[in-house]
Amino acid sequence: MPHFYLHVREGETLLKDPDGREFRSLDEARTEAVLSARELMSARVLAGRKPNHSRFEIADASDNVIAFAPTFATDTAAVVERCNYIGLLGKDVASSASLKEASLLAEEILKLASANVDGNDPKAEDAGGSGAPKYGLVQLRAEIQAMLAREIPPYRTVDQWYLFNLVRLPNGRWVFDKLGRGGTIDGYK
Repeated sequence: MPHFYLHVREGETLLKDPDGREFRSLDEARTEAVLSARELMSARVLAGRKPNHSRFEIADASDNVIAFAPTFATDTAAVVERCNYIGLLGKDVASSASLKEASLLAEEILKLASANVDGNDPKAEDAGGSGAPKYGLVQLRAEIQAMLAREIPPYRTVDQWYLFNLVRLPNGRWVFDKLGRGGTIDGYK
């Protein structure tokens, strides 16, 4: 289930919800925020204080994820740039006049695709041309895993459902759920 944080804003002050909670949907989180706001306002009135103008702000990502996003976006730029370049080279292959030219272009596509996977781009001769370190999917995955390891509460993956009750479990295994969403699947709840 999605994890939401119900922060309370009182004027310029933001009181952060450090743990958050799981809700089935954003609408359910909003409903909880409305009920909590009513409880807070009632408690203030019962204590003889005036209601204030505090409000709930609902977030669906932790500060850790929010802080990580700009860095990740920067680090993915080289991968996206190489993908764009691969697309352009593919068009050149399709319109090339000779088999030799098409073969040379295909070799370049293969180098760029390899660099997109493992990040190796020692000569920095890809579309960027800069000498800056280049990221590939291996490095990006390591960054995501390190960010997830810093999550409090710990990040939990959820199973992904496909057609005909075919399920991909968080451990990567594919199983066919004959029971349909109930019970355990090969020992996985």
